[in-house]
Amino acid sequence: MIRIEYQADKNRAIALDTDKEDKRVGKIKYVEQDGNWVVNSTFVRPDYAGHGIAGLLLAEIVKQAREKGVKIVPECSYVEHTFEKREEYADVWAK
Repeated sequence: MIRIEYQADKNRAIALDTDKEDKRVGKIKYVEQDGNWVVNSTFVRPDYAGHGIAGLLLAEIVKQAREKGVKIVPECSYVEHTFEKREEYADVWAK
């Protein structure tokens, strides 16, 4: 099972495989800039690709951004592409 953990002190969320002793299998990172979060990297290990992990990581960052009242600047191509096709993220997209 995949568990998503937000790490505010490291400006990221990570994906852990709980069936494999919490092996880290993915992460999404951002930097704070001008009151926004610039998401600059999304990574999922190739052997875990295609299982929706990147989407879970992004959903966690969006959740945290909403709670903190910040907007997201998608610098990462995955995030930009997802924001373009998913209307439910429009409220946190800093255009």
